[in-house]
Amino acid sequence: MAKFRAASSRALLTTVEYAEIRGCSPRTIEHERQQGTGCRFLKINGQVRYRQEDIDGFLAAAERVSTREGAK
Repeated sequence: MAKFRAASSRALLTTVEYAEIRGCSPRTIEHERQQGTGCRFLKINGQVRYRQEDIDGFLAAAERVSTREGAK
């Protein structure tokens, strides 16, 4: 039970908040989610939420050192 409380005490971000972090529109986030190319997300009672650790992982996977570098 303590593990559940610890996990639930972390903030879950909305699509708008996540878009602000990414510097893009919420529609871009929605499109990526629909295409299956975006960040992992949770759907709780019909509402989409993002965990900070999932956002961090998604952004880390997108890191490149060259424009010639392919997708990982």
